[in-house]
Amino acid sequence: MIKIIDISHHVDSAYMNYEKVAQEVDGVVLRIAYGNRKDREIENHYAGFARYGVPMAGYHYLVEYVSAAEQFQTFQNAIRGKVFQLDYWSDVELENGAMPLTRPTVENYHARLEDLTGKKQGFYSSRHYWDSIMQTDKFKDRPFWVANYGVQIPALPVTGGWRSWFMWQYTTNYLLQGYNKYYNGKKVGVDGNHFYAGVAEFNDWAGEDILVPSPEPEQPLYKVEVITEGLNVRSEPIFYADNRNVIGSVKDGDILQVF
Repeated sequence: MIKIIDISHHVDSAYMNYEKVAQEVDGVVLRIAYGNRKDREIENHYAGFARYGVPMAGYHYLVEYVSAAEQFQTFQNAIRGKVFQLDYWSDVELENGAMPLTRPTVENYHARLEDLTGKKQGFYSSRHYWDSIMQTDKFKDRPFWVANYGVQIPALPVTGGWRSWFMWQYTTNYLLQGYNKYYNGKKVGVDGNHFYAGVAEFNDWAGEDILVPSPEPEQPLYKVEVITEGLNVRSEPIFYADNRNVIGSVKDGDILQVF
């Protein structure tokens, strides 16, 4: 069975062993933003899972009190330089105590998302939220990620037009060996999801059948000279203040080959 988790800043990266979790799950959905606020853990979570090749999706919690244009700009800024193999999801729900989300805001944002990506993108919601906010079946050809807990079969929206789900968020307490945070003496879980089909369909979605490594070049393209006092050499293009990924250094006058 395909195992997919979804996480946001509520899942503390300080307690996450990404290498171990990468062996426990097949994919992960990261919260990219909440309204016009970039999720404060997305950089850590993205870097951690990218390091171990875990396919990722991203979702955006949409709100009514920020314009769709501003929320979309936040989204664009947050995904810059990142690759999400499992596409993007518009989160359609009602925030407690806030101005209720409306269909025009969702449609405005989602149209921008699909214009940017050039393909149909999915929605995350529940029967209650979709039937309360959207009340339309115009997106029935988009993937639907349904939230419904404690049931054997999830309830799809009455007004959505969907006959089946693409992903099902069935629990908020999926326990991972690689996530070791405790609260009141109990281990904290994350959101767990089922995928609608098997390995072949998941690999097709993730594009794993077309990710072929490029051959090693036989000759360097050109050479460069280091003209500064010194630079760290890192195992990946990510900066860590504690230099955990520094694997060497170069100094002024060194000649390097570029492939």
